[in-house]
Amino acid sequence: MAVFKNIHISKFRGIRDLDVTDLKNINVFLGGNNVGKTTILEAFFLLTGMSNPTLPMRINNLRSKRLFADSAIGQNMFLFYNVDTKNNPVFEANMSNDDFRRLSISLSDKQNTEKALLPNYVSVASSDEKHIGAECVVLNFEIKGKNDKTSKRYKSEFCTLNNGNVQQSISNNYQEQILAQFIASSADPSTLTANISELIKAGKKSEIVELIKLFDNRIVDLEALIDSVYIKYQGVKNLLPIDMCGEGLKKFLYIITGVANGKNDILLIDEIENGIHFSAYSLLWKSIFELARKNKLQIMITTHSKEVLTYLTTAINEELLVDACLYSITKGADENLYSYRYSGMDIVSAVDNNLELRD
Repeated sequence: MAVFKNIHISKFRGIRDLDVTDLKNINVFLGGNNVGKTTILEAFFLLTGMSNPTLPMRINNLRSKRLFADSAIGQNMFLFYNVDTKNNPVFEANMSNDDFRRLSISLSDKQNTEKALLPNYVSVASSDEKHIGAECVVLNFEIKGKNDKTSKRYKSEFCTLNNGNVQQSISNNYQEQILAQFIASSADPSTLTANISELIKAGKKSEIVELIKLFDNRIVDLEALIDSVYIKYQGVKNLLPIDMCGEGLKKFLYIITGVANGKNDILLIDEIENGIHFSAYSLLWKSIFELARKNKLQIMITTHSKEVLTYLTTAINEELLVDACLYSITKGADENLYSYRYSGMDIVSAVDNNLELRD
């Protein structure tokens, strides 16, 4: 399994240039609101799905389904630094298996889809109209192995036609080897249901039930049905849909089922504290550490809560966690982002002394 060693992000959303180096198994990104923490996770996500031309649109929808629902073309501009489509985002990373990955995103206008969209395009929504203009998100990506003399280069496109239909072209010569999951700040019901269904199929249901019993000792069982996840409470006759059980339980399940899913190599958790009461932080961290170790995951976590970090330092002090890094993300006077790295006992010292945390 290959995981990230470092990443360079250029001209993506609000990030002009940012380097994050010497990544470990557990990586926590600390920073204030609107400093770019979610953008960093999105960069990792894009590099683990370089051949998927729908991924840029998906990360926009993770932020706001409402904002982007009716603007398939206009939403593309938000990928570019300072909302200027001349600033093409570029992502570069070195992996633990010594592979080098590079992805660049650009826009291309096609005025004649009959000629411009070739037979290898897959039609997502059909149209009988001809000569329709389109705006295409173009993914140019490359990968170079340790013993490769040259990079292998590929290209995928996702085109939004002026009539609202879409078409995509996917590189047939590239097969992604890394599987990542993005855990958004608000729990996504369909992803949660899919995660739990997969865990039940894999015979891991009892493992998850035991964890949520620690979260709420009244819980005795859970089920993933077609429409939702359902929880069984002691003394309650009917199963209750997860939406009736509170945001805290939903977010807790959302996180730990992503960690427990043995198919993932990398898990990206945005705003880990969102929706969870501080009394559950200790259980959440311990669950993450144990499941990550068991499933050999690399995890990236964002937070703006120093209270959350106290439980991280407790785990380090108790030697429950060794391979971890804390990155304090700050915006400089030049409006660029900077990353300050702490590892091991340096995390404990930094959290104990707030003055050392450049937040």
